[in-house]
Amino acid sequence: MQASLYRPVLPPVSIQFEIIPLPPKHKEISTRGISFQNDSEIELGTTLNVSIKTISITGSIDFSAKVLKCVPVPNKGYFEIYANFFDLEHDKEDEILDFLENI
Repeated sequence: MQASLYRPVLPPVSIQFEIIPLPPKHKEISTRGISFQNDSEIELGTTLNVSIKTISITGSIDFSAKVLKCVPVPNKGYFEIYANFFDLEHDKEDEILDFLENI
């Protein structure tokens, strides 16, 4: 896997989190993790089941990420969440890398 470089995730790509009812705002993804803004705090260590879907991909890319950081943004009413991927098999790493190269 190559060095981590966050890239914004924009439509028509959608990212869904199993435990977050509303889609998170301002999503960014790298080869090592994901960051996003959320209206509510997420406890550190929480495992997120994440699914990436695009028009160009049949099906979805599914993986797990662990919340490492949850920072309230002063005067904005939301939290910046940072989560790292874990337990990725080599083929899943390749899928994420291919996805990043094409956005």
